[in-house]
Amino acid sequence: MITIKKINYFIGLISLLGILVLFFFPEPETNFLYYLGTAIFFITLVTFLITKKKRIKEILEWGNRWGYWTLFKKPFLILFSPIITRIHPKHTFFIDNKEYDLFYHRYNLTWTKERAVEIPYALSEIQSCKGSMLEVGNVIQNYLTPTWTIVDKYEKSKGVLNEDINTYMPKNKHDLIISISTFEHIGWDEDGGANPSGSVDKIRTCFNNIKKNCLNKKGKIIISIPIGWNTAIDKLFFNNKFKFDKIRYVKRTGSRQWTQVPMMSAKKCKYGKPYAYANCVAIGEYIND
Repeated sequence: MITIKKINYFIGLISLLGILVLFFFPEPETNFLYYLGTAIFFITLVTFLITKKKRIKEILEWGNRWGYWTLFKKPFLILFSPIITRIHPKHTFFIDNKEYDLFYHRYNLTWTKERAVEIPYALSEIQSCKGSMLEVGNVIQNYLTPTWTIVDKYEKSKGVLNEDINTYMPKNKHDLIISISTFEHIGWDEDGGANPSGSVDKIRTCFNNIKKNCLNKKGKIIISIPIGWNTAIDKLFFNNKFKFDKIRYVKRTGSRQWTQVPMMSAKKCKYGKPYAYANCVAIGEYIND
């Protein structure tokens, strides 16, 4: 773990690494300008740390959580995202033998994280839905103009109902309910995971509410979570406490590769290692028979 006390000893080393990165760490979809930009960013970061020491703690916390290589790359991925999203080579993945295109979008740099598989799977379900839909957590409208109801307690955005899904009761029930990387935050983020049992209780209450009060007969619930973010909900999935009809696990096996794996393989996955962000996604499906 890097601390504030140690940072002064690494200033010179980071400057040197900024130059060396021109020749090392090759990755797909990059070029010389990318390496040069990364080197400049290293040096700029050092200058920033020297002149803005009060911000050091925030940077260290972000780097320790997501990885410093990810921190250094992000500004340039954002800068080159209009190009990457247009000229990237085709990548696909399979879930239950159905092929999906890996999702590339500038917002949230989707190809670098779990959104790469969550969004295309969700869009396929939306296209197949003939009735009304409810989304728990405001995610999909960042990539597609919504024609469905969105409930998100905290996010202020056009068309979003700021209500607690724990008690939300619509006038008319829905045929499809989708939640992308949202349930793992329920009761967990408020205290940093200090009370796992409290998170479990809130998650169960929310799920039971949408199942009982929001879902039509024969309706479907799709919930995806990143394995490792909230260990409490991981256990609920592994032990199928939601009574899902199906649970699929999709593991990241390369920088642009995702593969469906059995639960035992998913249990070994860690959040943030070896790749930044989720290294495995769980997708639960419940049908209200």
